[in-house]
Amino acid sequence: MVVLQNHYLNEFSILGVWKIEEDLNTLLELVLLDNDEKKKYKGFSSSSRNLNFLSVRALLSELIGSDTKIVYNKNNKPFLNDGSRFISISHSHN
Repeated sequence: MVVLQNHYLNEFSILGVWKIEEDLNTLLELVLLDNDEKKKYKGFSSSSRNLNFLSVRALLSELIGSDTKIVYNKNNKPFLNDGSRFISISHSHN
């Protein structure tokens, strides 16, 4: 995994930018999914959505180096299960 940019904006904010060049099998080796994440991952109908899902979790692990999990509220907004930080996720083509 190559993090193209990694900026510590302040003690609470990290900006990570990554160009996804890995395949699904490589990404699956980089993350440890719990049962809920596995179910969500298997429910996606496109491989690009699977890549996004896995890459975000791999990047999170790279940036904060913990077992923190991304979960979603009733409005499908992501947050970290341990409440340690706020999170915003954005994807772009290529």
